Amino acid sequence: MHCAKCGKLAAADDAFCSGCGSPLDRQAPVPSGRATSSDPSTPPQTADGALEARVAALEHRLPNSNIISKKFWSRAFAVLGHDVSAILAIYAVIFAVALVFMLIGAIISGLSK
Repeated sequence: MHCAKCGKLAAADDAFCSGCGSPLDRQAPVPSGRATSSDPSTPPQTADGALEARVAALEHRLPNSNIISKKFWSRAFAVLGHDVSAILAIYAVIFAVALVFMLIGAIISGLSK
């Protein structure tokens, strides 16, 4: 069933629309000119519908990660893991650049002897 006010798809047992909050009329037809598909690729007709479609499309692209978990400790350790990975990557680059400079310095000092 769809909301008569905004056209959002609602569950059969919902009393109010989750999009606009208006009471759902069980006999109301779907308004014309509104997107009736829950497919995020369908262009909606309203600004709210456009935002909902964009959020739905982005949610499909999110990785299966604990970054968006509802549990605090899962999120905390996921963030910590991402931080540690980023720090290790940065320090690996710094170490490689320092190693190159040390090798160049060793070659130059070896040639001057």
